[in-house]
Amino acid sequence: QWLKTASASLDSLQANVFIANRDLKVVYINDCARQTLDKIADEIRRVFGIGVNEIVGSSIHRFHKDPRHIERILTNPSALPHKAAFSFGDITLESRINSVQGSAGEILGYVVTWEDITQRLRLELDYAGQIAAIQRSQAVIEFELDSTITHANDIFLKTMGYSLDEIKGQHHSLFVDEAMRSSAEY
Repeated sequence: QWLKTASASLDSLQANVFIANRDLKVVYINDCARQTLDKIADEIRRVFGIGVNEIVGSSIHRFHKDPRHIERILTNPSALPHKAAFSFGDITLESRINSVQGSAGEILGYVVTWEDITQRLRLELDYAGQIAAIQRSQAVIEFELDSTITHANDIFLKTMGYSLDEIKGQHHSLFVDEAMRSSAEY
């Protein structure tokens, strides 16, 4: 009864979960993980030579270039929990691995949660490219919430005739005259 409850609980999670025994054989994949794997099944088969339905029962070594490295991490309690991102083909996954210990502290197995971060990384690269393009073509100044200047790009500094050392840490009011600073509009 308890095992059925635990399995049903893991299947209802909206997180990708694998469980491996202490011999590093995958013994369980929850429903969410199976659905996520189905979306990238072609890439998994191409890179690792395994179908999604074949993962349970296989060794986690199938997914690692250096099995000894992963074993050193998993057998070192101070290295756990372990977080890693790895890419294969066009896919990047981020995993968190922890051991499952018995009442006497012995390792019974491992639990792995993971997510496909491919799209997030693509968006971050896109945003970084946009920010870099803005920095190259426009005058940009950055402030803290209290209006203290934290950074300005070279275009801004040349346009305003200041060095970064002169304005960093100053309030943005230094760029307007006294009449404007005292006005209701400001």
